[in-house]
Amino acid sequence: MSVYETKLKMDRYSIHTHVGGKGYPILMLHGSGPGASSYGNFHAVMGPLSRRYRILAGDLVGFGKSDQKRREPYFDLRLWMKEAQFLLDHVSKGRTVGVIGHSLSGLLALKLASRNKNVNKVLVTGSLGVKYRIPAALRAGWTFPKSEHQFRKTYSQLVADTSLVTDEFVADRMKVLRTGNYGAYFTKMFGGNKQSILNKCVLTSREIERIKCSLLIIHGAQDLCVPFDQATVPLANLLPHADLVRLANCGHGPAMDQPGKFLSLARDFFG
Repeated sequence: MSVYETKLKMDRYSIHTHVGGKGYPILMLHGSGPGASSYGNFHAVMGPLSRRYRILAGDLVGFGKSDQKRREPYFDLRLWMKEAQFLLDHVSKGRTVGVIGHSLSGLLALKLASRNKNVNKVLVTGSLGVKYRIPAALRAGWTFPKSEHQFRKTYSQLVADTSLVTDEFVADRMKVLRTGNYGAYFTKMFGGNKQSILNKCVLTSREIERIKCSLLIIHGAQDLCVPFDQATVPLANLLPHADLVRLANCGHGPAMDQPGKFLSLARDFFG
């Protein structure tokens, strides 16, 4: 079953999505680095997953091919949660549904689980959710790269296998970064104190109490943005019914760094 691109309308916003497959529905939400998108995070696994599940991978407002916000603040968790709920309702149509969330969207996925009883399985990778001291790699990842060299340097901190940062990959990302006002928009999105931005990405005690679904946390051992010991173990400790898998030779994005292991774990988890 092929994956195709389409647009969905949410209020004033056009939301770009990748859709495909049949069966158990899964919503997929990407992270927040420069040039990030659902395709960028999940291109290696969307096709294989669509052969077993009904997938919908959406670009958050301000990312990928979705519309940008008209007014600041551009970093808007409330809007992204509204979008995540909209996409969840669209793919689930009231049925039980799974969610895959990466990095910033790991937080969104867990929040969805706290608010929706039909979310019965959540898989997160490199997920935010607890307070920790922002590391240099995440600070760099939330800074717009002024050159191709700077982009390569920043992205090389996100993967364990730097051979993944190919000329083709870099050219594709740089094309996005140089489009229209993207640079100014991204800079304003993550402007100011980046520790304060990270501090907003924390689950409340009430949300934690309300998460009852099956949970799988997958984390790269070489993740420099969301350090395993400082961020992921504390998150897992708050969610004692969650399974935690630490992947060797893996950076911030398991679906890109270790797609084979990611797919094996995801298929076993979602059934």
